[in-house]
Amino acid sequence: MLAQRCLLPLVFLFVSKVLCSQIRPVYLDSFNAERAQEEIDKGVILKANVTMLAKTGSWIEVNYQNLKNFEGNEVLAWYSPASSIKNLTLVSPVKYQYLAAHCSLPCSEGTIPFRLLNLRDEEGYAVGLFRGGLENPTLVSKINNIQFENPKNEVLLPHLALTGIENEMRISWVTGQTDEPQFVQYVSCSKDKDGFSRSKHFERANATTTTYHRTDMCGSPANSNGFHEPGLLHTAVMKDLRPSQKYKYRITNQVKGSFKAPPDNQNSQVRVAIFGDMGTAEMDTSFDVGEKDERDSLKTLDLLKSLKNMESGLDLVLHIGDISYARGYDVQWDEFLDQIGPISRFLPWMVAIGNHERDFPFVSRWNKYKPSYYKGYDSGGECGVSHMYRFPMPGPASEPQKDSPWYGFDFGPIHFTVMSTEHDFRPGSAQYRFLAADLASYDRTSMPWLVFAGHRPMYVDSAGPGSDPCEESDEHAPCPNDQPVSAELISSIEPLLLLHKVDLAVWGHHHSYQRSCHLIGGKCTELSAALISGEAYKGPVHLVLGMGGYELSTNVPSIRSPIFEYVNVWDHGIGLIEANSTHLTSTFYLDSNKKVGDEFRMTK
Repeated sequence: MLAQRCLLPLVFLFVSKVLCSQIRPVYLDSFNAERAQEEIDKGVILKANVTMLAKTGSWIEVNYQNLKNFEGNEVLAWYSPASSIKNLTLVSPVKYQYLAAHCSLPCSEGTIPFRLLNLRDEEGYAVGLFRGGLENPTLVSKINNIQFENPKNEVLLPHLALTGIENEMRISWVTGQTDEPQFVQYVSCSKDKDGFSRSKHFERANATTTTYHRTDMCGSPANSNGFHEPGLLHTAVMKDLRPSQKYKYRITNQVKGSFKAPPDNQNSQVRVAIFGDMGTAEMDTSFDVGEKDERDSLKTLDLLKSLKNMESGLDLVLHIGDISYARGYDVQWDEFLDQIGPISRFLPWMVAIGNHERDFPFVSRWNKYKPSYYKGYDSGGECGVSHMYRFPMPGPASEPQKDSPWYGFDFGPIHFTVMSTEHDFRPGSAQYRFLAADLASYDRTSMPWLVFAGHRPMYVDSAGPGSDPCEESDEHAPCPNDQPVSAELISSIEPLLLLHKVDLAVWGHHHSYQRSCHLIGGKCTELSAALISGEAYKGPVHLVLGMGGYELSTNVPSIRSPIFEYVNVWDHGIGLIEANSTHLTSTFYLDSNKKVGDEFRMTK
C-alpha cells in the first residue's frame, strides 16, 4: 500500500486537487528511472553554496532560479557517484525533495537544504532538477561533482556489538577503497583510589576487512538500479575487557567513542531496549526508498537517547528484524547506520534478521545462500547479504557467507537465544539443531532469565489481509501470513521454549505492541504478571514489539483475542527489559510523550 501525502505548504491550498494527487513521495522505485530523460533548459540556473564538504553528515544548500511554468511536481534529486546522472534509466537517485516543500508561488526560485553522507565516491554527488514528477522525470538542470574532502579514508558508520564472549566487544565501521591500516585502540577508563587513570596504555585490535558486490545480490533492484558500492567493511574485536568497566576507543585516530564492557554474572542489573521494524528517515526531510511513514523512527531514536541518558542508563539494544527497510537500495543501509550512530557508537546494537532483509525467491549464482523459507520479494533482492555483512553477530551469525543468522549470548542475568524466522526452522533443519543446542546449554542456576527472540511472531492478535491463510501454499512455498506462520512456529519451536522453560519471547513484524498471558499451547495458564517465586512453570509471556518506527499495522480483529492482555496499534515506542537475579520488569515506553504505556513484572 502506497502512503499518499501532499507536501504543499498552506499557500498552495487553492491549487487544483490534481496538483496534490501528483505528489506521491514514497519510494525511490516510484521514481520511474526507466522513463527518465534529459532535456536541459539553459535558462534554469542551479547553484550550490559549497562544492567541497568536510565530512559525512555535512549540510549543503541548493538554489534554483528562472524556473518557469511551475507545476508543483518538480524535484531536486541526488545521484552517487556523480557520473551516474549520465545514465538516468539505469540508476535511481539516492534521495529527492519536492521544490513545493520549500518555496512560495510562483516558485520561480528557491533554496533547499540537504544533509549528505560520504558515500566514498571520489567524484562525489551530482544533483539534478527534474520536471514531470516521479512518473515522467525530465532532467532540466544539474550540478556535478559535489565532493568530500576525504572520500576514501574517512571512518564511517561505527557500531558496537557483542561477540558472545563475556570479555569482548566488537566494533565495525566502513571506509572507501583505502590502503591505510584499519584498527581500533582502546583503554579502560577506570581510576584508582586517588582518582587517577589505572592505565594510559591503549590496546590495539587490527580489523578484518570484507565487502559484498552487485553479483552477490539475488535480484532487482538490489543488483540493478538500487546497488551502490558499500565500501570496505571493517570489524575488530576488543578483548580481555574487565566486566562492567567503562572503556574509550578510537578508530585509526579518527573516530572516538566509549562503551561499558558486558557484565559477567547473574548479580548484575541490566537494561535492554527491544523493538523491531524501525526503518530510517532522512534528517533533512527529503525522501528515499525507506520513507513510508518512517519519520517515527527518529522519535524512537530520540526516546533511546533519553533512556540512555537516564540515571539508570541503557546497556544494550536488541533490534528484532526489519532493520533499515532498504529493500534493495543499498544506500539506505548507510542512512540507517548513520541514524543510529548516536546510540550504536556507545551501546552494542544486536539484530535479528527479518523478511525485509532476507526474503526473496531466487538466489545469486555467486553466493551459496539458499532461497528464503518464505518466498516473498520483501528484501528487494538483497536476500540477507547487506544485513549479514554489515551486522556480524555472535556464533554462526559472525560469518555472513554461511547464511546462518541465528545465535545466543549471555548478558548479565539474561541468556538470549535469537532465531531467524526467514530460514527453515522445522525439526531437523540446521537452525533447529542450533536452537535446541543453545537452549539446552543454558544454565538456569547461573543465568536466571531466558529470553527468546525472532522476527515473525509465534502469537499475534491479527486478522484479515496479511494475516489469514493463503489460498495456495505448500511445503515448498509456505504461506507468509501472520496466522499460518504462527501455526508453524507453535508446531516447531514452541516445544523447545516449553522444554527449556523460556521466560519471555519477543517478536516483531506486526507493527504494534502486544502482551500475552503466560501461554502453553495457545492457552492461558496465568496472567502475565502473576507468576511468583516458587510456582510451577506456566509458559512464557509473548510480546510483539514491532512498533519501532514503521507505519503501524491496522489488521487487528474488532474483538481482542483472550490470550492477549494488552494490544496497542496507535503508538510507536520501545520495549525495555530491566532484570536482576530475582526480578524482570518489561515496560513499553511511548515515542509520543516518553511515558509508560504498559508494564508488567516477573519474579523468581
